[in-house]
Amino acid sequence: MGVSKAKRVTVAEWVDGEVGPVVGVDFETFYSSTYSVSQMGNWAYCHDPRFKAWAVSVSDGSRTCVCEPAEFPWGTIAGREWVSHNREFDEAVWRRLKAEGCRLKADVYGDGPAVWHCSAAACAFLQLPRDLAGACRAVFDVLVDLRESSPTFGVWDGYMLTAEAHERLWVPPGCAHGFLVVSDLADFHYKVSAPYAPTTERSLRWDDPTLDIEWPLDIGISPLVSAKDANAASFAECEKYR
Repeated sequence: MGVSKAKRVTVAEWVDGEVGPVVGVDFETFYSSTYSVSQMGNWAYCHDPRFKAWAVSVSDGSRTCVCEPAEFPWGTIAGREWVSHNREFDEAVWRRLKAEGCRLKADVYGDGPAVWHCSAAACAFLQLPRDLAGACRAVFDVLVDLRESSPTFGVWDGYMLTAEAHERLWVPPGCAHGFLVVSDLADFHYKVSAPYAPTTERSLRWDDPTLDIEWPLDIGISPLVSAKDANAASFAECEKYR
């Protein structure tokens, strides 16, 4: 499917129209050679005195409204599904603006989304590719037991998780975890029991012949594997747990 252009509307026209169940939200903020997200990270960038969000683009696929964040009627999209090019960044901006709104005047930023999806291809400024409702579809989720004391040591299990059913998969400590996106796009949420620690991260070959994981590649998917995963340790070489 190609890119569909949404009609540009004013704030008043946005309020008068009917808003779809899924909306794209994209903030535009000030940055410079010495002040940027890539240099500082989301939290520090959004809490710096130089922070300024000068525009927001909101679209439901058929209409797009671009204005200053404080002018947008956030209540019209509260409780809907939101999609952003970089959800972590846009959500950090949203939380900073919401805090400002609560302090300065009425809570102009509303109650926020029911769920906030992330898709690098789902929300480009003023244009929305594909169908926003299809930005979150399905993944094949796999875990591998690396606990040597476990009766299922060296055994893998896989589950198809879909956006429609909102399934959840618990991965016990000592088990490896990986997934394959089986739709055009997917938004994957993690709940973790401890803060992310890059120094403790390990990788296991997705196509290890000993494990022989039955990935659903027969449906015509060509997996895109990161350099880190392509050079991951085999099951025989990887770190095990007791």
